[in-house]
Amino acid sequence: QKKQGDQITITCNSGYHVSGSTSTTATSTCKEDGSWTLVQCVDIDECSTTKHGCLDNSRCTDTAGSYTCPCNTGYTGNGFPGTEDQCLRVCTLSPQVGNAAISQTAGQKKQGDKIVITCNSGYHVRGSVFTRTNSTC
Repeated sequence: QKKQGDQITITCNSGYHVSGSTSTTATSTCKEDGSWTLVQCVDIDECSTTKHGCLDNSRCTDTAGSYTCPCNTGYTGNGFPGTEDQCLRVCTLSPQVGNAAISQTAGQKKQGDKIVITCNSGYHVRGSVFTRTNSTC
């Protein structure tokens, strides 16, 4: 049992710090009336500092005790630091290719995804340009 003047150490949960301080621990003292001095732990707003480390093309969103890094509009993936995924540009338009058929374009594609372009009969790819070939005399 604690008596007046005794002290205990309060440790805030992860993602929180002592109000009015950057410390995550504080001392509370037993008062004459048997109550304890107030120690209040408050959420750390990681987004207000540069410590969050959200990746490019994402934004920091503060949550209770933590934060998230959702991708900006037009990007897909995960902008949270330490994840393999990253925020990549979403490709919403199919490439315009004459004299060819494009397959595997259904659904949303992201930067780096590949599609298959098949030249129409009598055409082939030369560099990045589709040209007609002389396949007959």
